[in-house]
Amino acid sequence: MRSFLRLVWVCAVALTFLSRDIFAQNLPWEYWTTPSALARLDASDTVLERSSHCYGGCRYDRDGFSAPTPLANNPYPNRGLYSSAGEVTVFDDLGAGAITRFWLTTGDGISRCIDPAIIAKICLDGADTPTLSLPLAALFDGSTAPFQPPLVSDRSSSSGGYVSYVPIVYAQGLRITLSDVQGLPNPCIPAPSGDPDYQHLLWYQFQYHRLPPGTVSSSFTAASTFPALANFLAHRGDDPWAGGLSANLATTIFSAGDNHVLLTQNSSGWLHGMRLHVPRNAYDSLHLQITIDGATSIDLPLSKFFATPITTLTPPRGALFGEDVSGWLYAWFPIPFRQSVQVTLVADNTLATSVSVDSELTLDNTIVPADAAPLFAIQSQQCGTGADLNLLTQSGAGRIVAISGAYHANGVTDAGYLEGDERVYIDGSAQPHWYGTGLEDFFNGGFYFDGGGSDMREYSQAQSGASHVDISATTNAWRLLPGDSLTWRSSLDFRLEPGASPSQSVPTCANVVFYGYAQRQALLSPYAQFDIGAANAGSKFGYQPPGSATCSALNGATYESEPPISRSATSCHLFDGSSSFHFDLSAPATPLRLRRVLDVQAASAPAQIKVNGVVAGYFPYAAADPLRYWQDQDAPLSGVVAGSSFTIEVIPLFGAPGAATQFSESAYALWGAPMEVVFRDGFDLTAP
Repeated sequence: MRSFLRLVWVCAVALTFLSRDIFAQNLPWEYWTTPSALARLDASDTVLERSSHCYGGCRYDRDGFSAPTPLANNPYPNRGLYSSAGEVTVFDDLGAGAITRFWLTTGDGISRCIDPAIIAKICLDGADTPTLSLPLAALFDGSTAPFQPPLVSDRSSSSGGYVSYVPIVYAQGLRITLSDVQGLPNPCIPAPSGDPDYQHLLWYQFQYHRLPPGTVSSSFTAASTFPALANFLAHRGDDPWAGGLSANLATTIFSAGDNHVLLTQNSSGWLHGMRLHVPRNAYDSLHLQITIDGATSIDLPLSKFFATPITTLTPPRGALFGEDVSGWLYAWFPIPFRQSVQVTLVADNTLATSVSVDSELTLDNTIVPADAAPLFAIQSQQCGTGADLNLLTQSGAGRIVAISGAYHANGVTDAGYLEGDERVYIDGSAQPHWYGTGLEDFFNGGFYFDGGGSDMREYSQAQSGASHVDISATTNAWRLLPGDSLTWRSSLDFRLEPGASPSQSVPTCANVVFYGYAQRQALLSPYAQFDIGAANAGSKFGYQPPGSATCSALNGATYESEPPISRSATSCHLFDGSSSFHFDLSAPATPLRLRRVLDVQAASAPAQIKVNGVVAGYFPYAAADPLRYWQDQDAPLSGVVAGSSFTIEVIPLFGAPGAATQFSESAYALWGAPMEVVFRDGFDLTAP
C-alpha cells in the first residue's frame, strides 16, 4: 500500500574512498553497451529498493503528518529518513553505487503536477555543495539535461507516475533531499479546508545498486550525458543493440496441432533477437518454445512471452519486447548458448483456422563469457487473500530483467487489488529488501493508472506500460528492468501483497511472467555467523564492544515483513567507540559480504568497516521503526586479501548527517564465493 510523505530532498554523503581495480567490464547497470552485459551475473552487485512504504503498521495514516489519537498508534509517521534545516532526506547511501530508477507520484486520489516550490538537491561524495539543486519537477519535465525523454517520463505519458532512468552514479556516497514545504500553498492541488499538509504528499521508489567501495571511478555531474542510453531506449521494435546482423527468414503455415522448428543451431553463440508476424487472434494458440543447451527454458503462448494479450488496447512497445506499429512481435533479450539452441512454435488445438507465420531470428557468434547465464521466462499464477502471493522462488544466482502480469480481484469488484506491494526477499533476508508502494507504482503509473488525470489509462513507454486497465476487472502491465535488475546471489523470494494491508486484504489473482538470467550455482554462500549474545561470540569470534555499550535481550521483536517474523536475541547499542570481531576461515574467496542484524527502536548511525585495519565497506544509516525492530543490512567488502583470518572493526559514524546518536548490532555473518568446504558455523540461511 502507498505511504505518504510530506516533501523531501535529494542529497548525497560520502566518506573515505578506498581505491580498487575498476571492473574490467562495464558497470552492472550499463546494459546498453553490449548484448552480453544483460546476461552476465556479478556477485559484487546488489540492487535494492528504497521506498516511501509506511513503517510499523501505520498504513492507515496516508498523509504521515496528522497526529492520530492516540499518538502511540503511529509512533513513526514520517516517510523520509531524517529531517534538518528545512529539508527531508529520502535517500542516503555510502560507498559506491548508482540510482538507476527514481519513481514518484503526488496527488489527492488523482495524480497532480509536482509543487514547483519543492527543491531537489543531489549531493555526491560528501560534498557540502549539491551537484544539482533544482525544482523537483525538473527531474521529469524534460527541461533539464540529462533528465529528458526517453530517460524520463511525466504523469501524462506514464499514466499517473513520474519516472527517471538517468543513472545517478556515486563513487563514495549519495544523499537525496527535498525541501520541506509543509504549509505552503500548492498551486497543483486545491487546498482542502484546514488541511495544508495534505497538499504536499509524495510517494516514491528508488532502485539502486550497492557495490564494493572503490568500484566506481567517477560520479554523476551536472554535465553528465547518456546519449548511448537515450539511443537504446529510442528503439521501439527494431534492434536496439544495432548489431547489423542478418536474420534467418522463414514463412511457415500452422494448423491446430502443428509444431515447427524455426531455428536450430549446434555451436556456441547468441540468439540475438527474434521477430514474428502472426495474426493477433492467434497469439494465445501459438506457443513459443526455446531450448538452450538441451534444456527448455521458455514454453509460453506468444501473448504471454511478448506481453501482448489479445485484448490489449495499447500494445507494449518497449526497447526489448512488444508489438511494433506494423504488427510484428519482437524480443531483443540476448540468449547465450554454449552447445545448442532450438526455437520451436507449437499450435494448440484452440487454433481455429490455419495461419501464416513470418519469422526473423538473428544469430550472433560472439563468444559467450563464463559469467553469462541462460535466459528463462517463467509463468506464475496464484490467487489468494490475507497472506502474500508467493509468485517466484529461486535458488542459485540470477537477475530478473522484465516482468509482465495480469491482475484482478477474485470474485469481487474491488480496485484494492492494485494496492498490493511487492515484497522481495533476497539471499535469505528476513525482511524484504524490495518493499514497494502499490502495484501500479511498480509499473511506473500512479493512482490506479489514472492517465495523468485524463481518461486514457493505458500507456506504453520504453521501459514500462499498461496494455489494458480495467480496475473493476483485469489490468495488464509490464516493466523492463535491465538497469535496475532484481538480483540474487543465493536465493530469491518474490511475493505480492493482496490488497492494501492485512486489515484491508482483497482476494487477488496474479498471472505473472518473470524474464531473467539464472544459474543453479550460487555466487555467494554463508561462511560463518554469530549472535553477539551467544556463548561463543567472544571465545570463538573475539566479539568485543566498547565499554560504554549497553546490551539487552529483545524477546519476540519482529522484522518489517508480512506476516511479521519474530526474533529473540541480544542487541547492543554503541554510543561511542567501535566493536571488533574476527572470522577464522580456511580459504575464503572474494567477493566478500558482511551481513549485520540490528534493531531500530531508534535510528542507527552509519558505520565504516575495516578489515585487517583497511577500510573495506560501509553500513548505511537506518531509520527508526519502533514497532518492528529487526532489520538486516548487507555491506559488500572491497580490497580484502584472501587469508585465514579476518579481523573486522565496525566504526559508527556519529557525526554523519542524520545525527543518530546510537549504533545497533545483534548478529554478524560473513558471505563469500562458494568454496569446496563452506564453514556455516550453524548459520541458518532463512532466519538469521
